[in-house]
Amino acid sequence: MSTKAKVIFVNSFKGGAGKTTLALTHCIDSLFHRKEEQYENIIYMDLDILGTGTCFLFQEGLLPETKCFEKTEVPVEVPLTLEEETGSIYVAYLDPKLKIRSVYGTGHYGNHQGIAAADIIDKVVKFIREQVEEVPATLFVLDCAPGFSDMEQAILKECYGLEILGKLEIEEDYVTTLDSAHVKKCILCLNDTITALPQLAPRRNIQVVLNDIQNYSGYLDTSWSEKVEQGWKDLVGRMRKELRNENLVIRRWRYSEDIAQLSVYGSESVVENHTKWYVFTEDNYQILYQKEKETEKENQ
Repeated sequence: MSTKAKVIFVNSFKGGAGKTTLALTHCIDSLFHRKEEQYENIIYMDLDILGTGTCFLFQEGLLPETKCFEKTEVPVEVPLTLEEETGSIYVAYLDPKLKIRSVYGTGHYGNHQGIAAADIIDKVVKFIREQVEEVPATLFVLDCAPGFSDMEQAILKECYGLEILGKLEIEEDYVTTLDSAHVKKCILCLNDTITALPQLAPRRNIQVVLNDIQNYSGYLDTSWSEKVEQGWKDLVGRMRKELRNENLVIRRWRYSEDIAQLSVYGSESVVENHTKWYVFTEDNYQILYQKEKETEKENQ
């Protein structure tokens, strides 16, 4: 059993990158596969005010408006099964109405990111702080709104404060597709976040997750394997030169073909029915670059 809490921030700088899927995979994979960590509680927090649609990813009625985090400040238990194993994650989600209303199409402006964030920042920070004190062995996975709003900054500051006190570990995951414009935007915006919080820069543990939605390698003939490998090395090399953070990991994540093909309207592909999709393997979640390991190898 882990003796220390962990917070995983999952974010992107463009919608549709796979951020919510990655966040849920962290939760479900930790619940069933990462036995060496064994967290007592796994809490998924949907903080995307602009709408990732978490309430539409679970069975209808499971996450009603009456139990949203703004009102109760308590996550909802969601039982899950993978093969013969059973367990639960706890889902803290925002008012479903915030996810379906237009920002400008109603007289209620609570779903405007800045205004709504200010209303719940204190509740989220308070919840994390109290949970860490009461149940140290807790994994928090925060599904953030695309970008780097005041809410993400405030929560990061609070969590790194707790990290300095030795109460939790932090991982920041920033997801991008392989689209060149998306990668460039990720690099530019991620560097901006480092500028925005310079006091935290030396401590930040950042992972860039390259979401290989199209399975780039699968498009090419197997005889081109060397060219494929070189292509990944070139991409990682360019990103390393442009990203400013010292503590950097770059990963390749192969988006599940099952999710891509079956997550369509009418397929009933809710999370509870397909937990096997939300796991990490050596094949679908690979480290392409990790500075600490490379430095150790160079020293040897």
